[in-house]
Amino acid sequence: PSPVAATLAPPIAREAPMAATGDGSSSSSSSSSSGAGSDAKRPMGKEFVLSGEFLPTPEAPVQCVIALDSDTIVTGGDDRLVTIWKRTSSDSEAAGAFAAAHVCPEAANYVRALAVLPPSATLPDGGFAAGSSDKAIRVYSRAGDLVRTLEGHTGGVLSLSVAPDGSLVSGSWDGSAKVWNVDSG
Repeated sequence: PSPVAATLAPPIAREAPMAATGDGSSSSSSSSSSGAGSDAKRPMGKEFVLSGEFLPTPEAPVQCVIALDSDTIVTGGDDRLVTIWKRTSSDSEAAGAFAAAHVCPEAANYVRALAVLPPSATLPDGGFAAGSSDKAIRVYSRAGDLVRTLEGHTGGVLSLSVAPDGSLVSGSWDGSAKVWNVDSG
């Protein structure tokens, strides 16, 4: 099957299927083998092709994206929204088709960072955090319910990461990095 194509959206990539070449070797549809009988592949043994695209908002760039699982993507950007997208089909022809399932409109400015949060006392199923140019970090459940807002930066939040112990780490325009306990703030 050929990939789904559109013109104005961020791509979702998946591994390209390998096709037999008739000489016992394999190659993907967009590259050829490096020699007869060779099983040469791209570095790491994988080649990726576009499987679908979705268009969050044509007027606003997507600044950050995370995958909560294979069927759930979260985006944030200049539209000041955090949007949860769900896969709409398990059909391989439409494997990249996603639809907006929930919109979190709490950010007062551009959303610049997202991070997947592991399960915790406050988030038994895990969740995600969104950092914004409004200087706040919002903690959401996997369903997109606002759980808490973390405040303490004096500049916009530009980056988020999760430490091995589950702490949330943020970086800001104010020149600081902060470590947060998601359960207590």
